[in-house]
Amino acid sequence: MPQQRRETPKAAGKQLQLSTQVFKLEIGAFLRICEGIDTPRSLACYLLAKAGEWKQYVDLPAVDSDTSLTFKDDYLVSSIMLKNPRLPLGVDLEQAAREKFLESEVLCNETNRRFSSLYTRGTTMSPEDIACVSRVRDLVYKVLGPLTPRRLEALPARCRFGPGATSNLSGTDVLLSRKYTHGNHVTPKLCSLLPLLRGPHFVDEKVETLTHSSLLFVPKNAKTHRSICIEPHWNIYVQLGIGSMIRECLNRLGLDVNNQERNRALAQRAQADGLATVDLSMASDTIAFSVVEFLLPPDWFHLLQLARTPSYKDGEVIRPLSKFSSMGNGYTWELETLIFYCIALEATGQNMLTVTDIGVYGDDIIIPSRFIHRLKEILTLFGFRMNVSKSFWQGRFRESCGADFLDGTDVRPIFFKKDKYHDIYEAATHMANAIRLYSHNAGHCSYCDGRLFRAWIFLARESRKGGNTYLSAGSGDDGLICNFDEARPSKGRRVRRIKRRGWEGWRAKVFYRRPIPASNSDPYGRYLAALDQRENAVDTLTAFVDSIRLAHKAIPFEPQLTTEEVLRGRVRSPVLRTVPVTNWYDLGPWV
Repeated sequence: MPQQRRETPKAAGKQLQLSTQVFKLEIGAFLRICEGIDTPRSLACYLLAKAGEWKQYVDLPAVDSDTSLTFKDDYLVSSIMLKNPRLPLGVDLEQAAREKFLESEVLCNETNRRFSSLYTRGTTMSPEDIACVSRVRDLVYKVLGPLTPRRLEALPARCRFGPGATSNLSGTDVLLSRKYTHGNHVTPKLCSLLPLLRGPHFVDEKVETLTHSSLLFVPKNAKTHRSICIEPHWNIYVQLGIGSMIRECLNRLGLDVNNQERNRALAQRAQADGLATVDLSMASDTIAFSVVEFLLPPDWFHLLQLARTPSYKDGEVIRPLSKFSSMGNGYTWELETLIFYCIALEATGQNMLTVTDIGVYGDDIIIPSRFIHRLKEILTLFGFRMNVSKSFWQGRFRESCGADFLDGTDVRPIFFKKDKYHDIYEAATHMANAIRLYSHNAGHCSYCDGRLFRAWIFLARESRKGGNTYLSAGSGDDGLICNFDEARPSKGRRVRRIKRRGWEGWRAKVFYRRPIPASNSDPYGRYLAALDQRENAVDTLTAFVDSIRLAHKAIPFEPQLTTEEVLRGRVRSPVLRTVPVTNWYDLGPWV
């Protein structure tokens, strides 16, 4: 397995210098926000930041939403730096994440023993608990339905590669074309079936069996990293196909795993309608193997196990995996949504066909508040832990899927949490825009909260050192978002030509960072990717569309080769470019 490519000393030095500059910019904006808010809480945050006492800052007690008269302001200053990966806390973030991962493995071991005892006389579960977990299993069976030959035949067309690294490819080699031609790792169980799942377009090549994934860590917040496992190359291809099958089952019940809006809408009315928003600790890492084996129909279980990686590698140590799947596995997200949805149904005693007040998106659960204690009991039965500090069933505050509400009003703060920027101008622009939009929301979408003006102008001046940009809200984030009278855009020739075709508008000016083309792109791999995408498209066509094609004698689909692939996250130095904007949104004055 190739090692993750390390940056050259020169590139690492540049990135460190940029990170230092960005952190200095973030502190400057944060101090100005605290000064503008001017509450006792903001004063405390200001003094801690000024003194560099960031550990005390992240350990501040949560703002009381029931008694605080300035909750939204205090929530902002208490949260804005909370997820910043540059905070100097003196904590080994990778080791903290590793300890969390190992803790989840211990929890999964305990759950595995408890569920394994169900098949023996020495079970530690009471008859009531056994009846409860059995009812959850019945619900899972109903959601998934039978794994018919027709559904299995459709699996190869659903398989695909994701955008991330695999066991064979990392760094600049992570290109879709190379995934089809330069990967050969697969687990032993999947090896014999791989030719059937890859389709007829792949040439025979020697595969290499691999029994483990690789444990890695990516930035999460100021206190810890996030653990993920890099899966064997062809396993992730099949896992994403299986995840698509589970996703289809959930979609039939109105659970759109691609869309958080239903959960956010429920969270907005949760306080008024008596709903609880529930978050779990280490949810994806505590799906124990025996739980999945118990809950899923045997044919579905064997299908998932076929693409599962049985162990993981941490450094030079290989250990068996006690959880069924980790973050990085292509079907973990759909699997956990399925399990938590059925647990929520059991906790509330509702029929899955008439659910109106239950929402599940990954480990974000919304149920009526009166069932919260029952939900916690069932989650504990299956080895899951409720995150009490981020779960809300009493009081005025609710939070779900990145949306925070106080009495139904949006109080979501902004976060300075992005770990990498291309340059200092991008950092200043993004942070300035976040403050401008937040201030507009704080002004009830009629004006901009003037208390944040000093922070915004501080960042805007830094952004304009790279060039004078201006952009309308809702048109992107590559230029400074501002009002029409601030930007004073012109009607250029391009826009006049657009107007003659029935359009009208203005010319905005933005930073343009051209992606760097990949010199190692594989033409044959691009062709295979195009053929594979063609099969996926044909599989999802409805009979109606097919009939129209036949009626009009449509020409069969021909795969289109992309002209070039680009390196993900790699761009050239920014240049100024004009773009057309049809409408210019008015943010209102600073008041």
